[in-house]
Amino acid sequence: MSDNKSSLIVPIAVVICLLLIAGAVYFKDKVPAVETPVDGVDLSALLPIDDGANLKAFRPVDATDKLFGQADAPIKVVVYTDLECPACKLFHEQIKLLEEQYLASGQVALVYRDFPLDSLHSRVRNEFLAAECVREIGGIDKYWQFIDRIFEITPSNNLLDPAKLGETAKELKIDLKRYDACVDDKKYAGNIQKTLNEAMALNAKGTPFWLVVTEKQIVPVRAAVDASRIAAAFDLLLADLAITLNTEELIATSTPESSENE
Repeated sequence: MSDNKSSLIVPIAVVICLLLIAGAVYFKDKVPAVETPVDGVDLSALLPIDDGANLKAFRPVDATDKLFGQADAPIKVVVYTDLECPACKLFHEQIKLLEEQYLASGQVALVYRDFPLDSLHSRVRNEFLAAECVREIGGIDKYWQFIDRIFEITPSNNLLDPAKLGETAKELKIDLKRYDACVDDKKYAGNIQKTLNEAMALNAKGTPFWLVVTEKQIVPVRAAVDASRIAAAFDLLLADLAITLNTEELIATSTPESSENE
């Protein structure tokens, strides 16, 4: 009996190997393509990467965006946020800790896009409308001051007193007559819906959903992260971009003069 069993081991092993090979061939094209370029920086040890994001739906930063920092910053952080989300409030606080070192220095620019979680925060669309109207009347600096203040005072989870919106606009010396008319008109409701649709197309599951964008890669991230980890990610990306830039400069300046004389 043992001889019969041993005689079957090799044929069975061969069959199993053939099945594994066939399976590998069949499934090799079924695996989703990795969105991050091969030459990009792996940030997975620092940030909770959202592997389910649909980066093909990402809209590059443009003139319609609310940008804090310099438009030519080598790193842009695009955040789909909800003003009543406690994790978004935490994320905003962490980013503010990095403002002087990275944003004010021109290395990183911050972009906020509206992502109202209506089923949880019925008041947040009005908060976004208020922020947009402050921007229209007072400019982008007043917009960011308004956002800072709202995140500072909101208890989160739909608990901000709506009266605080007008009070904050007044504190920022916004023309309240124009502000009230703008909010009542819901002038920017379409813009808010547009960025909500973008977030859904990106397959964002919650807030904050944010993307770290450079000329080499787009890294989708889910959830809030503490400032030290964000800073470490920025440093890695900036070092990688500096190496790339230096390499390109060396290539550009090392063309042999003899090639021009041939």
